[in-house]
Formats: sequence, structure tokens, C-alpha cells
Amino acid sequence: MEDRPIAQATGSSNNIVEVYPRRMELHSGWQNKQTETLDLRDVSAVSVKGFVNCTLTVQTNKGRQYKLERLSLPEARGIKKAVESQKQKAGLYE
Repeated sequence: MEDRPIAQATGSSNNIVEVYPRRMELHSGWQNKQTETLDLRDVSAVSVKGFVNCTLTVQTNKGRQYKLERLSLPEARGIKKAVESQKQKAGLYE
């Protein structure tokens, strides 16, 4: 049985972000066929920029940077909060 996402957001160009308890998935492309899965341990920083059409920036430990544009502010904050809370839980229980 697959986990249910903790937080979801959609941006421009058919970009979808889903946060699960142990991973983050970034869907893009035609009918969201391109999927990148990031382990939450690999995510080093998540930041939000803007008020109306926000840009969510996800940085990994490997130096990769993902920018998801045109998210609403509540969705972007929800993604950031979910990632930070999951990373905090993992740090407490490991």
C-alpha cells in the first residue's frame, strides 16, 4: 500500500510537488510522466520567495537546485513546513 502525501502543490508548466513521510516527488512534463524522487535526507534547504506567485526552491546535498514557479503562498508554505517537520522527526528518532 502506497503512502498518502502529507502535502501537495501544483505550479506552472504542469509541475506537481508531493511530500511523503520519507520522500519528495517532483512531477513534470507532458501528463506528468517525468518523476524525480528525492529522499528527504538528501534535501538540504527549502525556501519560498514571493507573495502572489511564489517560487519554491529545493536544494539537495548534491548541489542540485529545483525551482518551482507560480505556486500559491499557502501551498508553498505547506510544502516547506511538511519537509521541515519530517526532517525534524527523522532527526529525533534516528
